[in-house]
Amino acid sequence: MQRRVSELRAHPLNERLYGSESLGEVFLHSVKEKGILVPLAIKQDGTIISGHRRWRAAMAVGLQTVPVEVVSYDNELDEREAVIEFNRQREKTFSQKMAEAEELEAVERERARRRQIELAGKRNSDLEEMLPQGDGTPRRAPSPPH
Repeated sequence: MQRRVSELRAHPLNERLYGSESLGEVFLHSVKEKGILVPLAIKQDGTIISGHRRWRAAMAVGLQTVPVEVVSYDNELDEREAVIEFNRQREKTFSQKMAEAEELEAVERERARRRQIELAGKRNSDLEEMLPQGDGTPRRAPSPPH
């Protein structure tokens, strides 16, 4: 599938993690001569998950369209993690590696927080089932875990 270069946009996390690196003359020459060989991974709305450098090179050499693969994620945490995972093979500076580590830590902290909320909700639901209902019949509440 092809998408117009002008319809695509950078993922904000990519810029925050990796900055705006120079593309290099060899890379630009390759894109000009051969085009984009590996499709960009994008969301349906045109946000780039993987392929920011290829996209910028395509714009620099005047390509109108680029090959894309549409991807989707269950939630924004999975999406943020995907931006990093797609860049695993990339040569990175120490600062970029640290930015990735901090972002992954933030993603995991948020996942843990969501699990805690879900677990607390489940416990409350279990408690409500055990407590008196509308008929006033008392039921034994579960003992708290030790």
